[in-house]
Amino acid sequence: MHRRLLATVATVAAIAVAVGGCGDGSGANGSSGPTGPPTASAATTASPRAVDNTNQVCADAKDLRAEYKEKAADILTRAVTAGTTDPLQFDRIIGEMVPLAKDYKARFEALATTATAQRVRTALTTMAAKLDGVTAENASDAVAVTEGVLTRDCGWG
Repeated sequence: MHRRLLATVATVAAIAVAVGGCGDGSGANGSSGPTGPPTASAATTASPRAVDNTNQVCADAKDLRAEYKEKAADILTRAVTAGTTDPLQFDRIIGEMVPLAKDYKARFEALATTATAQRVRTALTTMAAKLDGVTAENASDAVAVTEGVLTRDCGWG
C-alpha cells in the first residue's frame, strides 16, 4: 500500500507539471498546429472523396488527452490526500480510475473511426487499448498511457 501511495504521489507531481505545460499556445486549443482542415497542398487523400483530416483529429485527440489527464489528476490527488490518513479511502478513490479509463477508451476509439490517416487511426486505437488495461493496481501509471502514443503521428512535442 505504501509503495503504491508513493508511486501515486510521484505521478500526481508529474501530472501537475505536464498539465501546466501542455501546448505552446500557438493554436486556439493550445495545439502547435493548425486545427482547421489542411490546405490542398498539405492534404493527402486516401481516395478522391476522403480529405485528410489528420490536423483536426490530432487537435481533438490532444483536447481529449488533456481532459483525461485533468480528471485523472483530480482522482489521484484526492486518493493521495485521503490515503495519508485512511488507506481504505485511498483504495476506493483510486478505483475511480478504472471507469474513467474505460470512458476515455471509448472516446478515443470513436475518434479513431473518424481519422482518414491509417497511422493516426492505429495510434488512437493503440491508446484506447492501453486505457482498457487500467486497473486499480496500475492506476497511478494510467495517465502515462496517453503520453507518447500520438507524438510521432501528430507531431506533439
